[in-house]
Amino acid sequence: MCLVHRTGTTERAGGNARGNWQCPCSKTTPEPTAKEALRAILANGDVSLTATSSCESVKGPGDKLFADYFSTVLAAQTDPTIKWNTVVTSKTLTGAKARWQVDVKFLGADPGDVYDLGLRFTLDDATRKMDRASISCTGTS
Repeated sequence: MCLVHRTGTTERAGGNARGNWQCPCSKTTPEPTAKEALRAILANGDVSLTATSSCESVKGPGDKLFADYFSTVLAAQTDPTIKWNTVVTSKTLTGAKARWQVDVKFLGADPGDVYDLGLRFTLDDATRKMDRASISCTGTS
């Protein structure tokens, strides 16, 4: 469900009684696909992990770039004793420009532990390009 703030009230997508407006995340603008989200991560792998303090507690040894962190997470998924799932979710952000907040989570579980690693970033709705300043690490290792 998309919510739009309009003249002091919040209305559900679909318009008012006259139907004279559209939600910025209308059916003509679908949410980013998992492929688009992963492509955005790969395209921005050169961003330094020092750009955000959120990565300090989850990065692997020697990880300096988001490509390193993403590779560490993917490499961990080769362990046959851990069952992994990749979950991609997105939600619209309010503001002058149509944008999506995207969360890519890598969830793993073995008999003794649970893993929750991921990345969060903002994608421009029209171009599907990542706002490089918005990228952060999520979860716990």
